[in-house]
Amino acid sequence: MNSYSSSGAEVAVAKGHRGFGVINIVLRPKLTFLYNYILRLGFLDGREGFLLHFYHAIYVSWKYAKAWELGRDQKQ
Repeated sequence: MNSYSSSGAEVAVAKGHRGFGVINIVLRPKLTFLYNYILRLGFLDGREGFLLHFYHAIYVSWKYAKAWELGRDQKQ
């Protein structure tokens, strides 16, 4: 998950996405979890579905935290 989040962050920054901040790091993972687990019926998969979507939300948080850090480093 660490290497994938690093790669995802590098791709996001390379595409020119800007404005990564606390909202992306804190709020987006929660919304991603709710969307996948509730709206896309991930809860029907039981414990495995919960863990899958929980870990995916953590990945999203790491990706945006790393993208924010990369974007900050490029400005300096």
